[in-house]
Amino acid sequence: MTPRVIVLGGAEGQLACIAACRRLDAEIVLVDPRADVPGIPLSDQVIALDVMQTAAIVDALAGTRIDAVLTDQSDYAARAAAALASALALPGQDPDVVESCSNKLVMRQRLTGSVPDLVPWFRHERDQAAARAFVIAQSAPVVVKPLQSQGSRGVSIISSAADIALLDAAFAESSGKGVLIEQAVSGTEYSVDGFVRGGVLTPLAISAKTHYAANPCLDERCDFLPSMFAEVEQPLLDAMHRIVAALCIDTGIVHAELIAGAHGVTLVEIALRGGGGGISGLIVPFLTGFEPAEALLRHWLRLPPLPEPRDYHQRAASLRFLPFTPPAQLTKPSPEVPGWLSLVRSDQVFAPGSAPRSSAERAGAIIIGGQTEDDARLAEAEAMRLLGYAVGA
Repeated sequence: MTPRVIVLGGAEGQLACIAACRRLDAEIVLVDPRADVPGIPLSDQVIALDVMQTAAIVDALAGTRIDAVLTDQSDYAARAAAALASALALPGQDPDVVESCSNKLVMRQRLTGSVPDLVPWFRHERDQAAARAFVIAQSAPVVVKPLQSQGSRGVSIISSAADIALLDAAFAESSGKGVLIEQAVSGTEYSVDGFVRGGVLTPLAISAKTHYAANPCLDERCDFLPSMFAEVEQPLLDAMHRIVAALCIDTGIVHAELIAGAHGVTLVEIALRGGGGGISGLIVPFLTGFEPAEALLRHWLRLPPLPEPRDYHQRAASLRFLPFTPPAQLTKPSPEVPGWLSLVRSDQVFAPGSAPRSSAERAGAIIIGGQTEDDARLAEAEAMRLLGYAVGA
């Protein structure tokens, strides 16, 4: 019998899910209210509803057999997938575990008891005036963030009373749930992507992050170069294994951000989904030959698992966010550049020197892969040249 799979969301981040369905000869029921997303022409049926409208989606199915619910790279859709799978009596993530991996306050509360050394001190404030008073009284920098946001929306470091307006931005993104105020930890930020089976984490990729000079809470690039994480790899992985166990993550794709420094390792956040921006859909498969979305779908459909991934140290990749709107009008990677895996351009125009406040305000991104770190660096430089940027941009 042909499997029938609901894919929640039809934007770029879900194309790997759609491709996984096709590799397994599954029919695709896409749920997305937008008429212009690229997943629509790739699907067999479309339900034009928001992915969170669980009851309405069930009604729209009108008793149609569904075998699995699949999504990736979105916290919002991950919560929706857990709810819909439960409503359809299908295998899926425990909504309580998804909540602990998407609500930053719940995440910290649950980790404080079992892995307190991996969590910064934190405080939850719903009252804006009280939050302002608390932040101003601090003698050291703090981070303020909404409880549930993705792409660094509303996340800022406040170093002095002169930065207090940044707190208002956090509250504006908080949907009335208040904000988290926590210790600003020094060190280098890294991401760790992996797949969990039966509570056991298999790491798939590690990157060292570089932030914008004018926005230290937003990635300017993520370098999946072994030389940049070798010294901290084992502490990062040790922390990840402890976090997965503490949050009772049994099976799924995980993406985490951690800071490593003289203090050790501190968790920024962990998500029960793959890294966005092409990390889960392009970079992890390039590095390891392992397709996270297909691995998860096979689990939900009770099919044999994928072969073990290749060693992610054997290749190199970089995700580089563009500094401003590219001068050249390229719309796809040039075949002249081996290893140029992806080019995404924003519909908006961003001028040189502009400082993005969140991932929604970036000018676009490129993903480069190479057999060696030197290959990746040279290919990135050539891609940037073809896009019209000056050397060193």
